[in-house]
Amino acid sequence: MDYQIVKQQYPDDIDLNSLIGTCYMRLNDPTEAVFAFDDALRLSPNHVDLLLAKGGTYASLGKFQSAW
Repeated sequence: MDYQIVKQQYPDDIDLNSLIGTCYMRLNDPTEAVFAFDDALRLSPNHVDLLLAKGGTYASLGKFQSAW
């Protein structure tokens, strides 16, 4: 099943958005990973694991200031 279809069915699922971000990272697409982590963080802005994942993603892009 295409993840976009699942995401439309469960737009408020923090874990789903987090997993999509993780998948993008494993596919070496950190820019898309940031977007997915942002979607999850809109739902839970203080989620520590998501903040760390997004920070690590920015670090992998060399955007160290954004990683803070």
